[in-house]
Amino acid sequence: MQVFGRDLEHGSAEHRMREAIFQKRVREMYLHNSGTNSWKKGINEFSDFTDEEISLRMGYKPSPRAPAKASSMLELGGVSDSDACSAHGNSCLEAECCGGLVCGMDATCGQSVNIPEEHDWSTKLRTSGEILSQGACGSCWALAAAAVLQFHAEIKAKKEGKVFKSVISPQSLLDCTANPNECGGQGGCQGATAELAFDTAKGVRNALPLDVDPYVAVSQGCAANAASSFLQKQNAGLKIEGWRRLKTNDAADLVSTVVNVGPVAISIAANGLHSYYKGVFDNKDGDVIVNHAVTLMGYGYDKQEGKRYWNIRNSWGKDWGEKGFFRAQKYYPDPEPTAIDTEPDKGVACKDKEGHYPGEQEVSGTAGLLMDSAVVTKMTIDPKLLLDSDAANSASDDQSATPTGQAAEGSVAWCQQKCQEFAFDAVSEKNGRESDFAGSNGLLKRMRNHGG
Repeated sequence: MQVFGRDLEHGSAEHRMREAIFQKRVREMYLHNSGTNSWKKGINEFSDFTDEEISLRMGYKPSPRAPAKASSMLELGGVSDSDACSAHGNSCLEAECCGGLVCGMDATCGQSVNIPEEHDWSTKLRTSGEILSQGACGSCWALAAAAVLQFHAEIKAKKEGKVFKSVISPQSLLDCTANPNECGGQGGCQGATAELAFDTAKGVRNALPLDVDPYVAVSQGCAANAASSFLQKQNAGLKIEGWRRLKTNDAADLVSTVVNVGPVAISIAANGLHSYYKGVFDNKDGDVIVNHAVTLMGYGYDKQEGKRYWNIRNSWGKDWGEKGFFRAQKYYPDPEPTAIDTEPDKGVACKDKEGHYPGEQEVSGTAGLLMDSAVVTKMTIDPKLLLDSDAANSASDDQSATPTGQAAEGSVAWCQQKCQEFAFDAVSEKNGRESDFAGSNGLLKRMRNHGG
C-alpha cells in the first residue's frame, strides 16, 4: 500500500478485498518461483488488482460481441497482397519486395544485411529506457506505435549525422486515431491497433513530442487535443509516408525486419504477464488470446537458461519486469509453436462489412507474438527536433556527470544505492522464496525509501 500509493481505509470492504487478492498473488508467486521455470514472478502495482482492472491495461473491452461470420483481419493501410513485387531500388510502399530483398527504412527494396545470432536495439538507442506507463487506459497500441516512431527517428537521424532530441508522445495518436471498423476495440482508451496509429501519423497529422503533448492516460478526442489541432499545421512532429504489416506468423520476416529496419510493433497474449519479474517467459500456461501491443527491440540467447529470447519493451512503466522490458522465448530458427486464438475481438481483428469479428485466428510464437507485426517504412522529421551530432555531444559534456537524483559515485549514498540495486537478486537466488519477495522489482529498496 505504501509503495504503490494505495489509499484504503484499514478494515474496509475494499481493503479486505485487495488484501485477499494480494495474498493470492503472493501464494501464486511463491509456488511459481519454487519450481524450475525460466522466469520469475514478483510483486508489482498489479498485485492487488482484479482481473478486470488488469485487462484494462491491455486494451481489453469487457463488452459482448456479435457472433463472428468472417475471418477478416486488418485490411487498412500497409502493402498490397497482389502477386506483384518490387525489384531492387524500387518502392515497397505498394508491394512486397521480390524474393530475397527487404524493405528498408527508406521504403525501397534492397539486400539484407547478414543476420546475426543476437541483435538488440535497446542497447543502441538513446531513449529505449524512457518507458511510459499507460495507466488505466487501453492505450498500449498508441504507446507501441509512438515507441516505433521514436526509435526509427533516432535511427534515421543517426544515419544522417544528427541526433533526434525529443521523446514522442502517444497522446495525439490516442486522441486522433479513427477506428470505424473497431479494430482492436472502440478506439482511444477502449483499444485500437498500432497500424491505425501509423495511419494517423501520415499526412497532415503528426506524432508530437511529450513536452508539447503530454500523455495523460485519458482519451480526450481529437478536437480537444489542442496540441494536435494547432501543431499538425506547423509540421512540428513526425510524419510517415507508409508502414508495412509483416507476414503473419513469420519469424524469419520479423527477425529480418528488426535487424534491417528497426524496432517493430507486435501484439501478444498478455494475460499471464502481469506478475512477470525477470527471466525468459515461456507461456507454459498456454494463453494465446492476443490482447496487448508492445514493441519488439531485438533478440538474444540466455546462456543460463539455454533459451533464445525476444527482447520486448512493455508500456507498464520502468518498475515492471526487467526495468520495463520482458523477454519471451524465441524458437526460430526451429519451428515456432502454433495455436488458435478463439477470441480475436480482444486483439487486433476488425469487424467485417456486416459488423462481425472473425471467430478464430491462427497464431504462432510464444503467446502468439508472431501473429500481428507492423513497422514504419519512411518518415519525415521536423528539423526543429534534430541536433547536429557535435552540438549534441557538446551539450552532453556541459551537463553534470551525475544525473539528477543520483548520488555521486564513491559516496556513502552511492554505495548504499548500488548495494540495494544489485544485491537483492543475488540474495534471492541464494536464499529462496523470502528473498525473491524482497527482491521483486527492488521492493525493499522502495519500501526503505518510503520509510517502510
